[in-house]
Amino acid sequence: MTKRTALAGGVVGGLAVVEFTSGVIQGYYTPLFSDIARKLAIHDADINWLEAVQLLLSAIVVPLLARLGDMYGHRRVLLGTLILTAASAWGVAVAPSFPLFLTLWALMGFYVVWLPLNVAIIYARARRLPDTAALTRRASGVIVVALEAGAISGALAAGQLGVVFKDHLWIVLAVPAALITVAFVVVW
Repeated sequence: MTKRTALAGGVVGGLAVVEFTSGVIQGYYTPLFSDIARKLAIHDADINWLEAVQLLLSAIVVPLLARLGDMYGHRRVLLGTLILTAASAWGVAVAPSFPLFLTLWALMGFYVVWLPLNVAIIYARARRLPDTAALTRRASGVIVVALEAGAISGALAAGQLGVVFKDHLWIVLAVPAALITVAFVVVW
């Protein structure tokens, strides 16, 4: 197997799983916001806090974790953020109160650093090959397609699962947590 084939199949394939999962996270919860508000006994308007805390967190963690990736290894930081995001997502699925849900939701926002870390991993692997820039662009395109496919799939799946498991929202909320756990295993 050539290095080019290893990059295309193994590395990019694994990172595509991560980005598909990131897309699912981004698209999955929106159709469920009213159900989440009812479960937590809050007003629908309070759901805006979910968006606010993740945006605030992303502004802080993306530059910090990207730099830590440069210093200690992008894969290590990716694995660490996958663990943190998975643990938070499992907590979100069963959180009994809005303050706990909001805290776990904010921590789940560490997924925002996955795309920059994945591109850095691709570049580091392609750097030793001829035509590094073209390989990096193509591989990055693949993971972005996976991200978009995940967002669409996540929104569609959440809508359907929200109807089927209407009385068991924790099951519906556990789906992204399970996907994040799978993504961790794939990267590991």
